Amino acid sequence: MLFMKLFVHQLFYLIDDNKEGLFKILSLSIILATIEIISLSSIIPYVKLVLGDPENLFQIKISNFSNNLGKKDIIIISSGLLLFVFLIKTFVAILIQKHIINFSSIQQLRIKPILMSGYQQQTYLEYVSKNSSSYVYNIVNLANQLTAAGLMPLLKLVTDFFILSVILIVLIIINYQIVILISLIMILFFVVFTTYFNPILKNCGVLINQSSKNIIKAVNEAFYGFKEIKILSKENFFLQSVIENSKIQFENYKLNQIILLLPKFLLEFLALFFLVIIIFYFMIINENIQEITPIITVFAFATLRLVPIVNNITHSYS
Repeated sequence: MLFMKLFVHQLFYLIDDNKEGLFKILSLSIILATIEIISLSSIIPYVKLVLGDPENLFQIKISNFSNNLGKKDIIIISSGLLLFVFLIKTFVAILIQKHIINFSSIQQLRIKPILMSGYQQQTYLEYVSKNSSSYVYNIVNLANQLTAAGLMPLLKLVTDFFILSVILIVLIIINYQIVILISLIMILFFVVFTTYFNPILKNCGVLINQSSKNIIKAVNEAFYGFKEIKILSKENFFLQSVIENSKIQFENYKLNQIILLLPKFLLEFLALFFLVIIIFYFMIINENIQEITPIITVFAFATLRLVPIVNNITHSYS
C-alpha cells in the first residue's frame, strides 16, 4: 500500500504542469456518470411499456401529452430516445478514452527528455556507478511503461471508480438487498484474487525488468567490445546471456499475461451467476414474472457495464 501511495504521488508530480488535461477527463467522467444514471433509470419504464404494464407512469404521461399517439407510436418514440441516450453515452466513453490516451502520450513525450537531462547532469562518479544499459532501458522502456502501465491505467481506474459508484447507487435504489449480496461476492473475489496472485505478478515484473536490463547489457557489451571479443572468441558468453535472460523474460511474461486474463473470464461467469441468483431471489419471494422482468433487465444491463469496470480495477490493482 505504501508503494502504491508513493507511485501515485510520483505520477502526479510528473504531470503537475498539465492539470488542464486532468480537469477535462474528470469533467467528461461526470457527464458520463449523469448519462449512465439516465440510461439505467430509463430501462425499467421502457421494458414496462413494451410488456404493456397498465400502471406504467411513463406511458400514461406521454398519452396525456398527446392523445393522438397509440401504444406502437409511443414504443417507437421511446426506443429512439433510449437508443439516442446510449449512443451519447458511447460517444462520451470513447471521448474519455481518447483524452486519457492523449494525456498519457503527452506525459511520455515529456518524461523522456526529463530523464535524459537528469542523467546528463550526473557527476562522472555517479555515472560509472551504474551500467550504461540501465540508462538506455530507463529512457527507452521504463518511460513507456510508466505511462502505458502506470498513468493510463490509473486515470482509467479513477473514471471507472466514479462510474461504478454511480451504477451501484442506481441499483441500490432499485433493490438494495441484491446489491449487498453481489457486492459481498465481488469483494470476496477481489480479495482472494489479489491476495493469491499479486505476489506472483510482482515477482514476474521484477524478473522481466531485470532480464530486460541484462539483455541490453549483454548486447551493448558484445558490440562495444566487438573486436576484443572476436580475438578472444568469447561470442558464446554474450550469446548465452541473451538466450538465458530471454527465456526468463518469456516465461514470466507468459505467466503474467495468463494471470491478467483470468479476471475477465471469472467475472463473466460471476455475471451469469448473479443473474441466476436474482431470478431465484424473486422466485423465492413469489414475485410476478412480468413485474420482475424490468428489474432483471436493468441488472443485466448494469452487469454488462460492471464486468469490464471490475475487471479493469482488478487488473490495475494487480
